Amino acid sequence: MNDNTCGQRTEKERLEWLATAQKYPLELKEVLSLQRIRQAMRHFDGKMYVAYSGGLDSTVLLHLIRREYPDVVAVFADTGQEFESIYSQVRATDNVTWLEPRMSFDEIVKKYGIPMISKKLCRMIQDVKNPTARNAKTVNLRLTGMTQKGEYQPRWKIPNKWMKLLDAPFRVTNKCCGILKIDPTKPYQKRTGEVPFVGVMAEESENRRSSYARGGGCNAFNQSRGASSRPIMFWTEQDILQYVIKYQIPYADIYGEIVLKDGLLAKTGEQRTGCKYCLFGAHMKKGENQFQALARIEPESYKKAIEEYGYAEALDYCGIPWRPVNLGVMGCVECADTETKILISPHKCGCNQMESK
Repeated sequence: MNDNTCGQRTEKERLEWLATAQKYPLELKEVLSLQRIRQAMRHFDGKMYVAYSGGLDSTVLLHLIRREYPDVVAVFADTGQEFESIYSQVRATDNVTWLEPRMSFDEIVKKYGIPMISKKLCRMIQDVKNPTARNAKTVNLRLTGMTQKGEYQPRWKIPNKWMKLLDAPFRVTNKCCGILKIDPTKPYQKRTGEVPFVGVMAEESENRRSSYARGGGCNAFNQSRGASSRPIMFWTEQDILQYVIKYQIPYADIYGEIVLKDGLLAKTGEQRTGCKYCLFGAHMKKGENQFQALARIEPESYKKAIEEYGYAEALDYCGIPWRPVNLGVMGCVECADTETKILISPHKCGCNQMESK
């Protein structure tokens, strides 16, 4: 039996429907999402919760679900890495269960390393740096791209550009998300028997789009990684912003205001939020990357990452910018003015760094 309740039976059909549904007006998307929410609630006899991050997408999802199921619990996995604005949003939300991880981020960095470049690359680096008799073929695949059948598969090989991480004076890891977000929810799910609603959208990445196609659409209940309902998979960011305005939903102030720009809705603050010390994807950012943004948003957290976690050295080693931009100076952390919460010029420490252009 195909347990996809959204109607499509093949990956091709799901992708075709997705492309069409993403163009639907918000009012129709609300109707379709509520249908999927009801389907999931019936399937699991109401034993469901909302995976709540305090971000914009999950805030909208929680509001949508509570329109029909006002008592559904929101579950927040506290990574200890969230922006204060996100914590404020979570604290202001009713009926939230907080989950704590077994390790802190400080402990993860000390034991496993820094999360940077990508989860996939970190895993490949770890494979090679931890060879065993059982993973010898995997190590060869990571280094050469050659499979056991003698086929060249470059996507499973460490890119030449990042081979230098094998000899880096620091370690990299992909374990943060599992330890801080996923692991804390497993005991909760086992204890309560509840299944999550998750506020992800296919437009966010090719991985999410592929997951929609391969994973059975919005409601697929017997997946190997665990059952869930993803009722806004076919929404877009424009739908999220429109929904916030339509229902006047309070949201974390880190995103700024929602304004009309060039005919589209836009946020005046941060575009995306996540774990503030995560460096995944920083090498691909044009302009200010997320670590440079951290200097502007939470200067003390930025300073801690440099002084305690060694981020400046790691980013320099990888050729990724880390000094703040658009703050008047090129980023000597000794010059942070804790009262105004910005980096100031002239430099108090006498470092004589040049002003940024």
